[in-house]
Amino acid sequence: MNRLTPLTCGDLPQHRVVVVEPGQPADREWTRCEIGRNIKFDTLSLESYCLADWSPVVYDAFVVAAAIEYCDRMKARGRHWGRDILLRVPVHDPVRWNGADVGPVLAVLTGDRWRVEFVRRATPAPRARQIPLTMDGNAWAIMPFSDGLDSFAVSRLMEKEDGTLLRVRLGASSSRQRKEQLPFAGVPFRVTGHPFRESSFRSRAFKFALLSGVAAHLARLNVVIVAESGQGVLGPSLVPVGQEHEDLRSHPHFLDRMSAFLGKLLETDIRFSYPRMWHTKAETLSEYFRTYPDQNDTWQRTRSCWQDQRHSSVGGMRRQCGICAACLLRRMSLHAVGRLENRNNYIWEGLDASSFLEGVAAGYEVKGEAMRDHFVSGVTVLDQLAKLPKSPWDQHTLSRQVRRLFRSPDIINGGSLDEAGVRAKVMRLVDQHASEWQEFKNSLGESSFLVQLLESREEDA
Repeated sequence: MNRLTPLTCGDLPQHRVVVVEPGQPADREWTRCEIGRNIKFDTLSLESYCLADWSPVVYDAFVVAAAIEYCDRMKARGRHWGRDILLRVPVHDPVRWNGADVGPVLAVLTGDRWRVEFVRRATPAPRARQIPLTMDGNAWAIMPFSDGLDSFAVSRLMEKEDGTLLRVRLGASSSRQRKEQLPFAGVPFRVTGHPFRESSFRSRAFKFALLSGVAAHLARLNVVIVAESGQGVLGPSLVPVGQEHEDLRSHPHFLDRMSAFLGKLLETDIRFSYPRMWHTKAETLSEYFRTYPDQNDTWQRTRSCWQDQRHSSVGGMRRQCGICAACLLRRMSLHAVGRLENRNNYIWEGLDASSFLEGVAAGYEVKGEAMRDHFVSGVTVLDQLAKLPKSPWDQHTLSRQVRRLFRSPDIINGGSLDEAGVRAKVMRLVDQHASEWQEFKNSLGESSFLVQLLESREEDA
């Protein structure tokens, strides 16, 4: 067998990880990642994927996803974005895995060079217990589901119009899910054992897409719903940040490749569908509130924030930060549809405050510059997307993304949409975003620290 060997890859920092079964040694020059120690399985969540006879390839898929997360989060990015990552993983069927060719899929998503080798396991993995599971046989598609506002609204809209969706939980399983023994009740593994040195975690999208694809395969469905609005699907690729690799986490350019990879691995035709890609988040929410006019405030319990609990608690209660890109998009979109949200849902309760620190909730101690950096980055992304049609510097990026979308078979609807039609849809989306962003800024007033930040940047330009 040809083993992966370290190669010189320009000046990219190299990271070598070998996944081992319990008790197995590792070569000294490789970082050891042990199943059971660094990759830990949640028994009940794992069992929620056992809809049929136990499948070794499904178990291996979870090990591979965990190993990729381990690699991605362990090695900090250096002066340049990319890294050269060598990964060796034991699986039950290495021929199948090596033939699926996962490296190029990860490269598109993370901007790193991935060389992944699959070797045969020394011992078969323990079989997961099969338990009775409640699953609606009328389900027609898989819906990856988080606590977010998009998945909350889109799932209800689609079930009203098209019928039952089968949800895949992209977080820890809840006590209700455990009690009811629902399928796909949570991420069945976690990665632990070392301090994580890299926060970008671009491979998160691979993990979620793989879990969704496995669920579709097991449920014998071939459609996975991507709930994000156009700002979430297309926005990050249209306004790249600094020297970062372009963000394609929900973009067809990545998910088309993910679909092809899943087809080779699982021998299943699985495609990703984007029902709200040509709409803003506010337009989705507007349709939701029209469809469900008598709904209570359940939507207020959804969570859009990117911050983890260590940085987002006030008085022992978890809140959303209110100033990252995801929180700002949420607040802007709810304003656009005339919905008021409790200020104490956020750490930064008042965006209309005259200074950054005046807007923060009483009792929250702002440490360092990290939160301010998140705020500046979030405002910049939303503002640049709004200015995209007027920026000559961004026209090349815009044209490139339009061509990419036009090459996606799931976007052009069997040829009914030409390249000019794709561009028109993108421009309508951006224009609508710009209108909503301007109205949101106006509502905060000229003394708002958010508005002041943008005005100071325009003066410096």
